[in-house]
Amino acid sequence: MKVFGVLLPLLVSSAQALGSSLACVNAFYKSYKQMDGRMEYWQSHVCEKGCVLSQNEYTQILTDQHLRPALREIFARHFPRQENPDVDIDELVKLGDEFIQVVVDTCGEGHPDKGDFDLCATPDSLPQCWSKIKPLMPGLALKNARSVAFWTRGNRCEDLAAAMDDPEYHKLVKQQLDNFAASCKTRS
Repeated sequence: MKVFGVLLPLLVSSAQALGSSLACVNAFYKSYKQMDGRMEYWQSHVCEKGCVLSQNEYTQILTDQHLRPALREIFARHFPRQENPDVDIDELVKLGDEFIQVVVDTCGEGHPDKGDFDLCATPDSLPQCWSKIKPLMPGLALKNARSVAFWTRGNRCEDLAAAMDDPEYHKLVKQQLDNFAASCKTRS
């Protein structure tokens, strides 16, 4: 009977961990699968509007004026149990910064000023870059395991999967891209 008293909590916690793990695998798979769609959002809502999309634009304009407000709204809607969403948003922004650096290093190779490398320079620039970047995403996630691990605590994986299924989430992303495009730097 004592063995059962010890084993039961272990079995329950293992089952909970497995359930959480499966939920996280599902959420990360959905996120990876939807990346092509998000790239298409950038293409249609930013590049096709004539915007310059560079690391400098991301750092100087996109992050504070569009990314942070969008993340705050997404957190309020889909992650209401967050104790300190600003800290979590900062972690996501750092992850975004890492991603942009990988984009610039990979796609801006040979450009004299990588910070000004324009991902929207031609209609094919962003899709060609994306085809180089997408296979690097799992490695980027592993390199930034600390930031990614945030999503595995509590019910966050379930919340993330639900957010990605919510049409309002996609509407918000498109709206923020349109807001950026309305005042973006354009090619002359």
